[in-house]
Amino acid sequence: LQGQLRGQTYAVVHIASHGLFGHDIDSTFIMTYDELLTLDGLQALLRNAAPRGEAIELLTLSACETAEGDDRAPLGMSGSALKARARSALGTLWPVADESARLVMDGFYRRLARGELARAQALRQAQLALLLQPEHAHPFHWAPFILIGDWQ
Repeated sequence: LQGQLRGQTYAVVHIASHGLFGHDIDSTFIMTYDELLTLDGLQALLRNAAPRGEAIELLTLSACETAEGDDRAPLGMSGSALKARARSALGTLWPVADESARLVMDGFYRRLARGELARAQALRQAQLALLLQPEHAHPFHWAPFILIGDWQ
C-alpha cells in the first residue's frame, strides 16, 4: 500500500478490510495484506503519500469502527486521516455487515461518479436506497457510514 501511494497521487483511496478500534493505541488497526495499519501508521502513510503536498480528496475506510473515537482519536481512524492530509474521510461508527458495506459503497461511488452530487449527498442517497430495502431497513445496515471533512 505504501509503495502504491508513494508512486503517484490519487484523488480517491479506498481501503476495504477488517478493522478494530481498541481501548489502546496498539489495539486500533485496519488489516492490510501483510500488516496491521495502526493510527500512527495511517497518518504516516497519508503524509508520505503526497510528497508534493497534494491532499487525497477522499479516503474511504470501509472496515468496522473506522470512525469510532475516543479522547486520543476523536472520530477514530477517519478523524486521524483528516489530520494527515485527507480532505474528507468516509468511515463507520460500528461493525458493519459485508453485504451492507458493499451496497452502500457501490451506491455511493456510482452516484459520485456521475458528478451531479456532492459527497454527502451521494452517501445520503446510497443510505436511503438501503433503507428502502426491507432486508436492509434496520439502521444497523445503513446508519454506521459517516463522511467527515469536506462534504462537497
